[in-house]
Amino acid sequence: MSQEAAVATDRHGTKVLHFQRKRHWDGCCFAPCKSIAVTDSGGELFGTVKHPQSWRGIFHVLDPAGSEIMRIANQRRSDSRGAQTFLISALNGEVIGRIVREGSRFCSYKLDFPDGLHLGAKATLLAVIKFIVMKMKGAPSSE
Repeated sequence: MSQEAAVATDRHGTKVLHFQRKRHWDGCCFAPCKSIAVTDSGGELFGTVKHPQSWRGIFHVLDPAGSEIMRIANQRRSDSRGAQTFLISALNGEVIGRIVREGSRFCSYKLDFPDGLHLGAKATLLAVIKFIVMKMKGAPSSE
């Protein structure tokens, strides 16, 4: 298993979120299962994002107890402008938000989610964008 860490800071440079990425293999013929745990500056777990052993753009968002609360799936390939949409779905399949990657050279990301979504779930959705960025950059760890 390999691990990497990243932090998010506020405008004063204070660490507000910590992203701990883990990667592990279940066998030589499978893609690595990856996860990112999101904690606050005090170490309290907000949630985890898992990118299962799949070459597709599917992500599972888990609460601090490890229960799945949302799924995110790549809706389609990039359009002619380089935009790519990932749908955020509740467990019943209802689409509750989306992540849109815009641009083909200098990418920006737009995250839409429903009002009333718990702060920890919002912070954990940022980790999904981290996975998408790794995939777009073609990083070896983003298979």
